Amino acid sequence: MVVYILCNASIWILTQRGSIVAGFPCRECEKTFPSKYARRKHEQVSHMGRLMHEYPLELMESLALEGLGPARKPRRCSSRPAPAEVDRPHKCSTCPAAFFKPSALRDHMLVHTGERPFLCDLCGTSFTQKSKRKKHLFIRHGLVS
Repeated sequence: MVVYILCNASIWILTQRGSIVAGFPCRECEKTFPSKYARRKHEQVSHMGRLMHEYPLELMESLALEGLGPARKPRRCSSRPAPAEVDRPHKCSTCPAAFFKPSALRDHMLVHTGERPFLCDLCGTSFTQKSKRKKHLFIRHGLVS
């Protein structure tokens, strides 16, 4: 006998042997997974045909979009054109990269030139971005600027 105990956002499983493990049980079979993400991946691969008939469309959309960050999820009713349709006027002369802002192109060109203009005064390490140097100073040298 397996007992499921719901506690906040996770499920704890009390097994027959008395051990307690955290998990997310599959809605179709008896398999249990360490995370909701792992369970959804299993359900997508193993049970998608059955799930599509038993669960609402919104759940299917959330399963299909699982793993995509907020910036990658499609927007509904957006009047803006898709990124591929927008012209990126600032094009790299060395590779196919293109950018909206000239500053982004300038930063990108450092990849091709190998230039690292931001130098750590304490240890001599160089960086392509000021923010990377600032992070380095905090992590390696404990300095906040």
